Amino acid sequence: MTPDLYPGFQIVSNLNDRCPPNNRLTSPQRNLVAAILFCAATGLAKGSILLFYLRIFLGRYITIVVWTLFAFVMGYSFAGVFANIFSCNPVSASWVLEDVATGVCMNRPAFYFAQAALGIFTDIATVVTPMPLLRGLQLRTRRKIGVAVVLTLGGL
Repeated sequence: MTPDLYPGFQIVSNLNDRCPPNNRLTSPQRNLVAAILFCAATGLAKGSILLFYLRIFLGRYITIVVWTLFAFVMGYSFAGVFANIFSCNPVSASWVLEDVATGVCMNRPAFYFAQAALGIFTDIATVVTPMPLLRGLQLRTRRKIGVAVVLTLGGL
């Protein structure tokens, strides 16, 4: 039984209690969905920051660097999504115990380390990309430092 905290509202402690047994996600399925969503969400977030740079800064240098970095980020992010989806052959070997014995899966720890390394690299590249352009801004040094701090907050 769930307690009433507010009139008319209840806390649902376990959503699986409300789902029919044949529609419940297993723990490996939830992990797979989380990995897919993580790869897609981080790639799209970094891509939006890079496209934002194109709206702020003008010039040939920044355009080439941003589009190159954008293509790299989108490429490895969506490759990560597809690698997570098709990490096992058959795909159901990721969560069905009967298929695990006969299925072939990629080395997931190695994949996750590679994904983390690419994520760190693109985080640093995304933060560092606009820094050379700050020197050319017609602002006092104190304001340039403030702009640099705001832009580096995206790295957190």
